[in-house]
Amino acid sequence: MSIIFQTETEVNGFDIDFRHNIHIYRLLHLIHEAAGQHAKLLNRGWDDLHKDGLFWALSKVHVVVHQYPKWNDKITIQTWPKAHETLVFLRDYEVFSEKGELLVSASSEWMIVDYRVNRIMRMDQMSMHIDFPDQKHAIQNRVPKLKRVDFPENPTFHKVLISELDMNDHVNNVNYAKWMIDQFDYTFYKKNTLKEIVVNYSYQLKAEEQYTFATEQTDSLAFNATIYNSDQKEICKIATQWVDDSKI
Repeated sequence: MSIIFQTETEVNGFDIDFRHNIHIYRLLHLIHEAAGQHAKLLNRGWDDLHKDGLFWALSKVHVVVHQYPKWNDKITIQTWPKAHETLVFLRDYEVFSEKGELLVSASSEWMIVDYRVNRIMRMDQMSMHIDFPDQKHAIQNRVPKLKRVDFPENPTFHKVLISELDMNDHVNNVNYAKWMIDQFDYTFYKKNTLKEIVVNYSYQLKAEEQYTFATEQTDSLAFNATIYNSDQKEICKIATQWVDDSKI
């Protein structure tokens, strides 16, 4: 079995924004779905882990968009695991156009959690007999560790919605990126394009819990955010880098 998994899909109308570009959170959905399909082939999918009281938890993700897939585009997603560490399992992704152009590069870090005791499993406790392609990297460096933005002085809280939950009964990880995009006003989004996003996940939000954003602008088109729950516990940290459309 090839260690590089490949799947093809088409960008649908419900995947895109008003520019016909795929939404970043839909792109995250697709690459994570590819990872899930590959893990299943390697006998380490959701069902395989769940019967042992385990599940995959995304720790970090870094996405660089070279060119956005658009409505009706046929795209190919490639993903592969990389050498794991004591607690972290590395996986990369590349997205190609029908002509073979590299559209997106991404890297991620995962952990395996024992949900019965809410404890992260050591990788040496797992029987992972895979020849990892160490030499292949979608993004050369590891996913950046982000700096926390301090809790806001006058927070505005939002409640987790039922539609935002996943099969593990937590907020689906792509929703944090979606929430981040929704922090920007329409005028900004019309003039600028998101080219890079990094998310560091710290804790899981559950149904009807409340959360708030702390944000800061680090450059003219660079923004950081930290999401907190109502107890001021850090949920995740996000960094976005944008480009002015008039300069593309």
